[in-house]
Amino acid sequence: MKRIAAGDELAFQQLFDIYYPQVRGFVLSFVKNVDDTEDIAQSVFINLWQKRDLLAEVINPNAYLYRMGRNAIMNFFAKKNNMRPLSLGVNQDRSLSATPQDLLEMQDTKLLIDMVVCNMPKQRRQVFIMSRNEGLSNDEIAKRMNLSKKTIENHLNLALKELRKVLKCLFLLMSWV
Repeated sequence: MKRIAAGDELAFQQLFDIYYPQVRGFVLSFVKNVDDTEDIAQSVFINLWQKRDLLAEVINPNAYLYRMGRNAIMNFFAKKNNMRPLSLGVNQDRSLSATPQDLLEMQDTKLLIDMVVCNMPKQRRQVFIMSRNEGLSNDEIAKRMNLSKKTIENHLNLALKELRKVLKCLFLLMSWV
C-alpha cells in the first residue's frame, strides 16, 4: 500500500490482479448484473488509484477494499432507485452503550439491509416496509394492498429469506476480515 501511495503503478497492478476478482464477486452478489458489476468494481479501483496518497496508512487492504466496494454498491443503488436508504428504526438507546466497533457494525448491517430492501421487487418491498417500518399486521397490509393474506405472507417470507442469505454472507465476510 505504501508503494501504491508513492505512485508505483506495478504495485497497483499487482493489487488489482489479486483483489479485483474478490471485489467483483462481492459486488455481483448484490447487483446481479454483470455489466453494472464490472463498472462498479472498476470504479472501486479507479477511486483507489485517485486517492492513492491516503493508502500509506492502510494496514488491511482487504478490509479497505471491502469498505470501498460496499460504498460503491450503496451509491449504485441510491442512484438506481433515486432514493435515500430506508430507515429500519435502529433503537438509538441501544447504541449508547455500544463500542465504536459495535456502532460501525450496526451501521454496516443497517446499510446492507437497506440495499437489499431497495433492490427487492416493488410489491415485496412495500409489504416488507409496511410490516417492519409501519408495524402493520398481515391482515392490515392485505386490506391496504387489496391482496390475500397468503400473498402478503409469501412476500414477507421471500423478503426475510433474501435478508437472511445476505446477512449470512456479511457475517461470514466479517469473520474473515
